[in-house]
Amino acid sequence: MIPLLALIMVMVGCEQDDDEEIPVKLSFNIINSNGKQTNFFNIGEPIIFDLSIENVSSNTVPFIYNIHKNNGIEIGSDLFRVYDEKGNDYGVPWSGQFCLFTEPEGINAKSKFHLYCSWSGIDINNPFRCTYPLCKVEDNKPLPSGNYHCSFEISYKGDNNKITKILFTTNFKIR
Repeated sequence: MIPLLALIMVMVGCEQDDDEEIPVKLSFNIINSNGKQTNFFNIGEPIIFDLSIENVSSNTVPFIYNIHKNNGIEIGSDLFRVYDEKGNDYGVPWSGQFCLFTEPEGINAKSKFHLYCSWSGIDINNPFRCTYPLCKVEDNKPLPSGNYHCSFEISYKGDNNKITKILFTTNFKIR
């Protein structure tokens, strides 16, 4: 199995030097239709990108549109973006964010939330094939055989206005 790389980059949004801990634990996996973590798929097999967000604080942590205006977790437009080994961009598995025109309340205190979306293949438990705030209108074309990586950034801004960016990247193969 190819290890998941999570690089943390911190950008200070103000001159304040307060250290504020991020109130969430994040993990990213690519799973198959049986819910098993894997980095190897057959052509046409459902590829499900799964970002687990655990709120370890005693407050709700909101999902937000714009990190420069609000505090919370910004998932960004590159969430679950797929590239081949030559760097060609295959896009993302979702069609939009906040498609129901409501911002979700966030992740409740002391709870875990899975933000997932399948590249292709129907998930009968979720007609949108993604968890909200992601939306999916139609399946992506199956990826051809080859080596790929999924790379994206999650940002968090707390009360001290410091923005923490966490970069996720992992490799997978289609046979």
